[in-house]
Amino acid sequence: RRGSRHRTPLEGRRHNNMLGTKGKRQMPAVLPGDFDGLELLSYGDQPYQFGPWDNAPIVIESHKLLFWTTPKVACTVWKKLFRRMEGYSDWQVENDNLPHSPYTNGLNYLYHYKPAQADLMLTDPSWTRAIFVREPKERLLSAYLDKVVGNHSYYLRKHCCKVTTIEEILQCDVFHRIPSPSPSLRDPAVSFTEFLGPVYKECVDPHWRPQAKRMPAKYWSYINFVGHLDHGVEKDAQRLLTQIGAWDDYGANGWPSGSIFANNHAHHATAAKDNVVHYYTPELERVAETLHKIDYMHPKLGFRNE
Repeated sequence: RRGSRHRTPLEGRRHNNMLGTKGKRQMPAVLPGDFDGLELLSYGDQPYQFGPWDNAPIVIESHKLLFWTTPKVACTVWKKLFRRMEGYSDWQVENDNLPHSPYTNGLNYLYHYKPAQADLMLTDPSWTRAIFVREPKERLLSAYLDKVVGNHSYYLRKHCCKVTTIEEILQCDVFHRIPSPSPSLRDPAVSFTEFLGPVYKECVDPHWRPQAKRMPAKYWSYINFVGHLDHGVEKDAQRLLTQIGAWDDYGANGWPSGSIFANNHAHHATAAKDNVVHYYTPELERVAETLHKIDYMHPKLGFRNE
């Protein structure tokens, strides 16, 4: 993923010449004073920042939808859907950039709109502001299987070797000299116990960050649709798309199993659900529940930690 530095819309505008995609709005020039008097949006707020791939919400203006994608919660499928809704014939393509990269996916994000327009989208009751969430322990395991066990731990080392406190455990000195995979590198780089211990503590990453931190606290009260990946995702997806008038055209057909999420075969639903019993001991369950207590306690997310 490209950099972690948040850019303002004005800074991000410099990158528009890299896009070359139809339907992409130009980023407006924005001054701090443009945020004066707005109901919710303030200058520098994370949902209006150009930066990481899953940072600002995606805007589907034609259906009055704001959608916060979240890593390890079927974000690949959702972005394919939104590219389909925006009329891209290659909406099913999946590679290093599509459908994720805001540089190339042709989708509009909140920072593509002037602050007053963005604030209206964030607060107007006629707009749907949606997010899907996933049971925290299952999501943590999915992140481990995908980003640590998968691809010879390349993602983990690439993104976490900058943290000096875990350089040794990740064998970062070898990784910098010998590209992964290599017999000199431990594979996977860490056990699940180590992942939930020093790695989680020292290396913050959106794939395993608590979902309650997906947006600043003041924005959660304006979210008016929360769906769940773990139980009834197909039903929740149909409910959302029906609510915004997009089910028949974009959700009911054209997907590998017919309708979107039929049989819940989302690409990033790694084998986590089937492996929960294998990886989680009672002690590790308690560790995971403590790490993501903020998710279990969050009034909007609807989790039950029993």
